[in-house]
Amino acid sequence: MVIDGYMHILIGDHQMPIHQLSAVVATSLFGGQFKHLKKMKFPVEEMWMCPVNVGAHWILVIVNMSDKVLVVMDPKGNEGHHACKLLRNWRNFLRITDFGDKGATWTVQTMQHNKQQDSSSCGILVLRQFADDYLRYGDISDVQTSPRAVHQARLHVATALLQCKKGMQRTSVWCAPLPKKMQMRA
Repeated sequence: MVIDGYMHILIGDHQMPIHQLSAVVATSLFGGQFKHLKKMKFPVEEMWMCPVNVGAHWILVIVNMSDKVLVVMDPKGNEGHHACKLLRNWRNFLRITDFGDKGATWTVQTMQHNKQQDSSSCGILVLRQFADDYLRYGDISDVQTSPRAVHQARLHVATALLQCKKGMQRTSVWCAPLPKKMQMRA
């Protein structure tokens, strides 16, 4: 998945102790689908980057474990629409697992930002603009959402993914060699 592949590169570039929760796992967790997540091994990092699909639309949830905060970023600017459900599902998830302080008070924070201008750029805005700017500056208020900015961001992500793969014969989305038994015969 492009989102997971680029998020992996982005987090690696920042050299910070951040856990990347895959888009599938994050979408299940924040969507209230815990059945297969109960036995999940929890990361030790204080910050988790979680791209979440909310029905044909991508948002970014950043979990700050030490501050007990979910930072919610929606390219369309509808963070308030998602906040209650995300927080409820996060609390329920913590309640049914053996992770963290079950009695802790968690909150949701949002950040001011420019809004998505079309119906198809949410994924690239979550990746290249929101996640990257948040990691670099701790702020997303200067994120550009114009068609030109979105086009440049798409090119940047494509180039980063291709460069990650460059020089490797058989790679997965994570830009790492697949185990021999999983490699296809040429």
